[in-house]
Amino acid sequence: YNCAMYFYIIYVKENSSVRGLGKSIGGVRHRISRIAENASIYLRLWRLRRVAIFGASKTGQQYLKMCNRIGTQVEFFIDNNPAMQGRQFMGVPVYPPSYLLETASAKNIAVLIASLGRRAEMRSTLEAMNFTGEII
Repeated sequence: YNCAMYFYIIYVKENSSVRGLGKSIGGVRHRISRIAENASIYLRLWRLRRVAIFGASKTGQQYLKMCNRIGTQVEFFIDNNPAMQGRQFMGVPVYPPSYLLETASAKNIAVLIASLGRRAEMRSTLEAMNFTGEII
């Protein structure tokens, strides 16, 4: 134990190139996990033809471009922000989450959550509304 601690204190903590290597490895691991996550989303979206994107944001914009590339139709965005609702985002209308249950054309649609940090919160919003469609 003491030998490992000594190595850490003297070599790793004081050697900036080793710290930089650790940061590089962490960055690569993060990028690989994002690529795997995006591949999973691609596969799930590829089999769907109609989706709504939850989150009119920069991530929503990226997902819209992804859907356009693979031929999946984005019908509309949904967003909790009242300032966004009733507007257009990237040429696509934005509605409140309740729109999923109020409109007949939205009944058989999947929802793609476009948020990195609030996925769980957005999923629970849909589940609390008793949304029965697929959530990606």
